[in-house]
Amino acid sequence: MDWRSHAIIGTLLAALALYLMNVKFESIIFLSIFAGFSALLPDIDHKMSKIRSIADKSFVLFALVYSYNSCSNCQLLEIGKTAILLIGIYFLIITFLRPRHRGITHSLFFVVIYGAILYLLFNFNLAIAGIIGYASHLIADKEIKLI
Repeated sequence: MDWRSHAIIGTLLAALALYLMNVKFESIIFLSIFAGFSALLPDIDHKMSKIRSIADKSFVLFALVYSYNSCSNCQLLEIGKTAILLIGIYFLIITFLRPRHRGITHSLFFVVIYGAILYLLFNFNLAIAGIIGYASHLIADKEIKLI
């Protein structure tokens, strides 16, 4: 299945679930788009995937923004160190620890880890949207493993 199909399925399933949960309409729009993005994440282990292309190009910006926002009284040097650490970890995982395609990233274990991270960093509704999007990819690929 191509990336567009995964994104559409994740977006629509999340919109339906969030509507049934009585989430505000404005939030449903944002959360559903996030779920569509989350539906692409299981393929980050594939070099030619859309999400890998997006992540490789945008992770530096994400790391800088996250480092700046997570530090209230930090100096520029400390923000830079944190960003470089995050960028390094990402590229180490992607380059050296890269799992095989449709390996661990296509598992229920990763769905739970991803949902827990979203819940701890953001909130319940975003975690639900992310879980729905991520899980929709596994269901559409018919590749669901425990680990």
